[in-house]
Amino acid sequence: SPFLIEERKLLKNIAHLIAGSATKDKFLKLNFENSERLKELDGINETAGIIGREISVKETLQRICNTIPKSWQYPDYTCCRITYENVVYKSKGFKESAWFLKENFVTLDNNKGSIQVFYTRKFPDAYDGPFLKEECRMLSNISRLICGYINNHKGREVYDKATSLVDTK
Repeated sequence: SPFLIEERKLLKNIAHLIAGSATKDKFLKLNFENSERLKELDGINETAGIIGREISVKETLQRICNTIPKSWQYPDYTCCRITYENVVYKSKGFKESAWFLKENFVTLDNNKGSIQVFYTRKFPDAYDGPFLKEECRMLSNISRLICGYINNHKGREVYDKATSLVDTK
């Protein structure tokens, strides 16, 4: 062998250090990604919980608006705006910026709404500007939850009105 025993041991130790460093980097990356997915899951679950309460549509949309920023990668620099039926709901510290995601929705009665999430400062590019792919998907899912909630609420109003008309006859 061209290497001394000590040199072989040194090379083996260096290989182990390099492998350990790569493993640590991979672990840190996986840990970061897992933390982000948990925040996103919490955001979806909290939104579903708000929708499940017996509160007004206005209060529901405002609470969802306040909840959304916590689920993004940079929650301290995230704000949200929901617009529906010419009413605008904003999270605390709302500040419009050039870095945003937007998801539109249309209810069964053809009323249009939107949800926008803004970063209040520039961050490194990810999937869609500074936003992660999972954040784009999450906004789409939250938009569908809101639209379904509003459609359900409107349907109950129509049903209650129809029922009261039948009861009065």
